[in-house]
Amino acid sequence: MKTKLRMSRKPLGACCMALAFAVTPIVSAELVLEEIVVTAQKREQSAQDIPIAIAAFSDEELRNLGMRSLTDVPNFIPNVQLFDEYGTGQPTWVIRGVGLADWSANNTPAAAIYIDDVYLTSNVMGGVGLFDLQRIEVLKGPQGALYGRNTSGGAVRVVSQRPVLSEVDGYASLSYGRWDTVVAQGAVNIPLGEQFAWRLAGSWEQSGDGWQTSLANNESFGEKDRWAVRSSLLFTPSDSTEILLILGLAKDNSETVLGRGIGVYDPLTGGFCAPLLNGTLDDSSCAMNATFYDPQLRFPDQQSADGHTTFADPINQLDNDGSWVNLQVKHQFDTLQLSSITSYQVFDYSLNFDYDGSNGAFGHQLARSEIDAWSQELRLESTSDESVRWMLGIELGGDDFEEDRDFLVGDDPFISSQLGEAANLRYDQKTEHTALYGQIDWAFAERWNLGLGLRYTDESKEYSNGEFLLVFGGAPFPFQTGLQSDIDMQIWSGKLSIDWQAADNAMLYASYSRGFKSGGIFGGFPGDGAQSIQPYNEEAVDAWELGFKSQWLDNSLRINGAVFYYDYKDVQGYLTEFSELTQSVVTLLSNIGDAEHTGAELDLAWQASENLVLQANIGWLDAEISDSDASSVSWLGTLESLEGRDRPFAPDLTYTLLGRYSITAGQLAWSAQLDYSWRDDRFGTGLSIIEQTMFQQLEDYGLLGARLTVAEAGGQWEAALWGKNLTDENYFVNVTTDDLASWMRLPGEPLSYGVELRYNW
Repeated sequence: MKTKLRMSRKPLGACCMALAFAVTPIVSAELVLEEIVVTAQKREQSAQDIPIAIAAFSDEELRNLGMRSLTDVPNFIPNVQLFDEYGTGQPTWVIRGVGLADWSANNTPAAAIYIDDVYLTSNVMGGVGLFDLQRIEVLKGPQGALYGRNTSGGAVRVVSQRPVLSEVDGYASLSYGRWDTVVAQGAVNIPLGEQFAWRLAGSWEQSGDGWQTSLANNESFGEKDRWAVRSSLLFTPSDSTEILLILGLAKDNSETVLGRGIGVYDPLTGGFCAPLLNGTLDDSSCAMNATFYDPQLRFPDQQSADGHTTFADPINQLDNDGSWVNLQVKHQFDTLQLSSITSYQVFDYSLNFDYDGSNGAFGHQLARSEIDAWSQELRLESTSDESVRWMLGIELGGDDFEEDRDFLVGDDPFISSQLGEAANLRYDQKTEHTALYGQIDWAFAERWNLGLGLRYTDESKEYSNGEFLLVFGGAPFPFQTGLQSDIDMQIWSGKLSIDWQAADNAMLYASYSRGFKSGGIFGGFPGDGAQSIQPYNEEAVDAWELGFKSQWLDNSLRINGAVFYYDYKDVQGYLTEFSELTQSVVTLLSNIGDAEHTGAELDLAWQASENLVLQANIGWLDAEISDSDASSVSWLGTLESLEGRDRPFAPDLTYTLLGRYSITAGQLAWSAQLDYSWRDDRFGTGLSIIEQTMFQQLEDYGLLGARLTVAEAGGQWEAALWGKNLTDENYFVNVTTDDLASWMRLPGEPLSYGVELRYNW
């Protein structure tokens, strides 16, 4: 049964802590919160002046919260989750319940990620390291006008630091933490005459050990090994023109999370065990494997309950290489600005993964993808301070995607009699995209503003050269060849908003927006041939939102809130059906029906005194399939309707709390921070008792963090002691299956801590 607004003692204690902070009186009427300037609407504006629910983090805030990768950010935003099939290998953002929990790299997410205004074409590119940034902006709700495709959930914008002409500056930081983890980051800005400036930034992370142990070899697992470097060159040939060239390289050879196997089998009969059929998990009596293919029975209780030790083979590892070029040109006319953004990206993705959570070659997958993407955007906008501001733009882009994937099954005599020792999938996918868009903002009366944005998108995808090979005796056998499919889409999207400046520091807004996620072609193993790769159509969402943004007590208290309703059409999701090839229930991607999402959010920030800052935010969400003719086959063989079922990774309740106390004593500035993040259970209603029992193990959890900082009063150096998951909470971030009757859970990281030194010049 799904938890409804239930709090355990741990989050309750955190709430009490925040309430205790809240009794601190305001001691100065001059205290103000820092203004947050964003470029969510592709021009600089205060976050309090735009009719969009937005979460923004400065570079300093990212450090204070211990965020090292973009995958860390969702933990601190209500109604935002991260789905990752492989445990940090393929992150997918789910905003307000909108997002497809997909494991195929050829699919596009429902919340688009932009780095320096350049779109990332695949979710495998989303494990971005965070270093030398201006800020991160998370835009909630469909962004179909200014951003277009694949923003039905929202958009995530990462903005790096730019070179400056004024002075030489930079920083260097070094962190050492648990498991011998070393993180080194730094940047330097160098003016080159009066018209050029160059900025070089880099990050390197390495750990000597991991926090997990594989029982296959009794060695630690989970080492981090990644680096990235970014070079930015600014050229200002005149007061009205600037040219920015950004070059980047990144590599990630980190080991990813090992799964903890789930017991499902009766050790005597090989069928599903009685506790599972009765709706409970029993680690001591239900085996992870069936005796007919492996006489060495493995029971889950031989692993640690928290996933520190697992049966999984120690093969889960990334081998990613990325490079990118980003050229931005801006020219200011009298009252107009012309902008051009040109980019080219190359990303080679490789992931080994043990899908059954047990030792032996069965369930091993090796996925290799090569992505080449280019894009060009031109936009013209008015820059006058008159009552009407407008923007027109055109986008062109495309990407080539090549997939080569192996799945090993050789040590299961039953499955290998059908599939041989391994299955291999190869295909190419080509995407082409053109869009025209416009945005106008009209201050039609005092304190009133009307916004209208519209976009037309033409997109095509072509799946070709598809081959599904089975390996027998070391030789490949072409089971399916010449597979091809394509889809063309012509889509209108946009947004209409109206806002009223009720007072100098209070705005009310209402908006209607339409967003969409592109259709595509299933990138998994096409067991049923051409039928398996029939294209699925784009999904669309009509979103209505009412919100307010306000600042009180002489701008020392900020309170923002929103309520929203989504009407979702042609939702993309997974259906299950019985496969004659594998003699098991397999998943296929399709349009599964319509959905409705209703929710609310509240964000508070308070400069409670000269020394104390408090923040709290909360999100509530109800998301379910409202209408569906689709049915799925359960592992009990029953045909189950999807209508009325909750959507996965859409918890009812999420919230975060933060308190930071700062004081200056002599030449030293001290700061102490506590933060707490809570997530309700995150998986939707399963099909039968088996799926419900296994997949609803993503229980609620809360993570407590802390940071103690001492710095030179002038800000030249600082030292920090930090900790994450201080209560050592045991929690799981995902439940997955290999579609061949094995299931496992992916555990979250336990208690970690470390020290950090930083020097600024």
